[in-house]
Amino acid sequence: MVNGSLLASKVHAEEGAAEQSALVMMRLLAYDRNIADRTPGQQVNFTVVYPAESTPGGIYDALVDISTQFQLDGRRVNVESVDHRQFEESKDELESSAILVTEGLEDHNEQIASWGIDNSVLTFGQSDQLVESGSAIGVLPNGDVKLVVNLRLAQAQGADFPGSVLRTADAVHR
Repeated sequence: MVNGSLLASKVHAEEGAAEQSALVMMRLLAYDRNIADRTPGQQVNFTVVYPAESTPGGIYDALVDISTQFQLDGRRVNVESVDHRQFEESKDELESSAILVTEGLEDHNEQIASWGIDNSVLTFGQSDQLVESGSAIGVLPNGDVKLVVNLRLAQAQGADFPGSVLRTADAVHR
């Protein structure tokens, strides 16, 4: 089991952007003091939502690979992917603790973020546009991974991060 104390440590330079981003997301979830309250059942479900006309991409594979190294609050991590149409059709049955909204869904991100508030699901995005359009956490692969936290939205979605974690972020919007 990997714990959250690794968030501030540097990711190996030889790892790709997807692997770096996946590792930062898992480390950040490890620090969420409310992960148990936001997690139904015995596993943490992390859902990747991607445009219907594409694939979830390398970030999904990286999250699946890295999830085997993590337990969050004693729960194993399950990573799944759904295209945006499937998400819209099945979101009322979805039991996720976190969602990654991939590029190409900027026009839908505000609705997904609102759903995250209603269902205590933390939303992540991987571009400046996704962060601006409503993702609570931005994990931006720009060489080194840049971490951006919309604190008000993250809290509205049920997350609670200690100040020490917020100080490691590149930007915290309050």
